[in-house]
Amino acid sequence: MITQEIKGTLAKLLASENLVVEHRVCETASFDVDRRVLVLPIWKDLDNDTYDLLVGHEVGHALYTPTTEQEAIPSDIPRSYVNVTEDARIERRMKAKFPGLTKSFYRGYQHLHERDFFNVQNNDLSRLKLIDRINLHFKIGTYALIPFADGEQQYVDLVEEAETFSDCIDAARVIYDYEKQKRKEEQESKAPQEQDAPQTVDTVTSDDGPGETEDADADNTSEDLEEQTGGDPWDDEAQLDVPSFEQDNIEEAETDTALQENLENSASKDTWDNPTYVEIDDPNLDVAIVDHKDVTRIISTFWNEQNGTRKENGADEINFGPCDKAYRKFVESSNREVNYLVKEFECRKSAASYARQSVSRTGVLDCTKLHTYKYNEDLFKKVTSTPDGKNHGLIFLLDWSGSMCGIIQDTIKQLLSLTSFCRKVGIPFEVYSFVNDPMWGGLLDNASVELTSRRNHTYAFHHTFRLVNLLSSRERSSEYETSARNLFRIGRQFESRRFSWEERSNHVDIPIPSCMGLGGTPLNDAIASIPALEKRFQTYSAVEKLNVVILSDGESNNAGEWITRVNTAYGEYNQTFYSALGYKHCLRRRGRTYPALDDYSRQTRGLISYVRDVCPNVNVVGFRIAAPREAHKVICHWTEWNSSKYEPIQASFKKNKAAVIPDCGYNELYVIAATALDNDVEFEVQEDATKSQIKSAFKKTLKGKAANKKVLTSFIKQIA
Repeated sequence: MITQEIKGTLAKLLASENLVVEHRVCETASFDVDRRVLVLPIWKDLDNDTYDLLVGHEVGHALYTPTTEQEAIPSDIPRSYVNVTEDARIERRMKAKFPGLTKSFYRGYQHLHERDFFNVQNNDLSRLKLIDRINLHFKIGTYALIPFADGEQQYVDLVEEAETFSDCIDAARVIYDYEKQKRKEEQESKAPQEQDAPQTVDTVTSDDGPGETEDADADNTSEDLEEQTGGDPWDDEAQLDVPSFEQDNIEEAETDTALQENLENSASKDTWDNPTYVEIDDPNLDVAIVDHKDVTRIISTFWNEQNGTRKENGADEINFGPCDKAYRKFVESSNREVNYLVKEFECRKSAASYARQSVSRTGVLDCTKLHTYKYNEDLFKKVTSTPDGKNHGLIFLLDWSGSMCGIIQDTIKQLLSLTSFCRKVGIPFEVYSFVNDPMWGGLLDNASVELTSRRNHTYAFHHTFRLVNLLSSRERSSEYETSARNLFRIGRQFESRRFSWEERSNHVDIPIPSCMGLGGTPLNDAIASIPALEKRFQTYSAVEKLNVVILSDGESNNAGEWITRVNTAYGEYNQTFYSALGYKHCLRRRGRTYPALDDYSRQTRGLISYVRDVCPNVNVVGFRIAAPREAHKVICHWTEWNSSKYEPIQASFKKNKAAVIPDCGYNELYVIAATALDNDVEFEVQEDATKSQIKSAFKKTLKGKAANKKVLTSFIKQIA
C-alpha cells in the first residue's frame, strides 16, 4: 500500500540527506533546490513502481540539478528542451547510484505509456520532432523502439554523454538549432512547390507530351519520397493523422508537456487531502523566561506593599509565622527522603561505573607473581580503568494551571525534595512553571515583544506564554532559601482553597501576587521550548545529558500557528493571525515531520518526538498526576485503547498508586495518584485503637511512604 510517509522516507533515503518532503494538493512534483524542499502531489490511481519513479526523478533533481537552474538556462533555448536533456542525465545517474531503481523506472514509464501519458499512442513515432523522440527514447525506449535517421543518432549520443548541467544546455541548444534548420529547409522546399503548382495543373490539362512526361516524373519523385519517408511530409491530410501534436510548433517538447499535463490531471484536487506544514522556530527565551531574580523581586515587592497598605489602614502585617513553621518542619522531614535519594543515586552511579570498568595490562612486572613463573604467563601488573559517567542536568516543568490547585502544594513539596537532592549531589537544575499569564509582560515591560517571528505557517507560541523560573541551581544558598520559602507559602495558600470554610479559618491568609495566579495549561508551548532551553542551559552548565521532568495533572491547551493572508477587501495588505492546529497539520523542523496533530494529546506526542529527534541528549520524563477516578481514562488514552497494554498498567496503578506507560512518546511516562504525592504520611491512631486498627494504620503509612518514594526515585534511573 502506497503511503505518503513511506514515500517521503524513500525520498530522504535516496537523497542521502534529510530533505524536507511535503505531500500537497498541487499539480506536479517539484523541488526547491535552494530550500531543499521536495513537494510531491498526492497522486491517485498510480501503482507503486510509478510512484517510486516519480519520487526517484525528483530526488535526482535534488541531487544533481544546480541551485542556479533558473538563471542558468539561456532565454534563446526552450525550457522544455533543457528539461528533456536534464531528465535524461539525472535519471541515468540515479539508476547508476541506485541500481534497484532501474526496474521501477522501467515499469513506471511502461505504466505511464500504456495509459498514454505521453499522448503518442495514435501517432507514427517517426513523424515526431527529434526532441520528442529523444525524450521517449530515454523514458520508454527500452521496450518501445524509437526510430532515428542516420544523421540523428549523433544528437542522441550527445544527450547520452552529457555529464553536467552545462552539457545538457549545450545539447538542448544543438537539438533546437537542428529543429530550426530542419524547419527552415522544409519551408524553403515547400515554397517552390507552391509556386509550381499552377504550372503542373496547366501541364496536366495540356496536350503537350513533354508536359506529361515532366508531370509523371514529378509524380514519381513524390511517390519515391513518400515511400522513403513513410508518407508525404507536406500532405495536409497526413497531418490530421497526428491529433495529439501540432508539429509546426518547434518551441516545445510536446511529449514532455503532455506528460506533465497528464500527471497534473492524476494528482488529487481534493483540498481535504492537503496537509499544512508548520515550521517550528525557537522562541525568544529572553521574553518567555521570567528569571528567578525577577520572580523573587516581584513577590517580595508585592508583600512589602501589602504590609505597607495594612499599616496605613491600622491592620496587622501578613503573618507568615505559621506557614514558615510548617516549611521548616517540612525541610526537616524531607531530609530523610533526600538522604535516601542521595544514597540511591550513589549506589546506582557506582554500579554503572563498575559495569563499565575495563582491565588492561601494563609493561611493568608484578614482583608478587614472580614465583609463579613456571605455571603462570601473566606476570605483569594490571590497571583497572573506570570511565567517567556523563554530566547530567535537570529541568523541571511545572504545570501552573487552575486544575492543579488541589495538589499544587504536594507537588511543590516533591519539587523541593528533588531540588534539595540536586544541590547535595551537585546536579545543575532549573524549575520553570509554564503558564499563560499576561501579567508578566506588563511587569517586565516586554508584553509587546514577540516570542517568535510571525512567518506564515510557523508554530505560534501564545503571546501570554511564560516560563517562570521558580528555582535554580544558579542561586546562592540564601537566594535559594528565599525562593523555596516563597514558593511554599504560595502553595500552602492554594492548598487552603480546597478546604471547607471551617478548615480555612485555621490557615493564615497570605495574599498571592496576581502574576502568580493559576491559569491555563500551555504544555505544548513548554515542550516546543525545550530545544531552546537546552541551548540556554548549556551556556552556563556544561552538561552532556539533560533530563526534562514534566509534572502536570492534565492535557495541554491546543497549539497554534501563524497564518498570513492577503486581505483585499479594504485595500491589499498582509494580515497575520493566530489559528489553532487541527486535522492534517504536520509539525516540521530540520526536514522531519510529525503528523497526526488532530487533537491536543497527539500534538503533545508529536512535539515530544520532535524534541527527542532534535535534541538526542535530552530525556523527557512525564509525571501525569491523576485522581484515582481519572487514572482509567488517562491510561486508556495514552495506551491508545490497546487492551493488552492497558490491563497490566491499570493493575500496577491499583496496587502501587503509580504505573509506567511505555512507548508513548516520552522516554518514560509515570501515572501517579494525586494522593501519593502527600509526603506528610504519619502514623496516627486513636488512644483506644485495637490491634487490627493499629496494624491497618501502620500498613497505610508504609504504603503511603512507598508510593511517595516511587515519585522521588523514578528519575534516578535516568541520571545515575
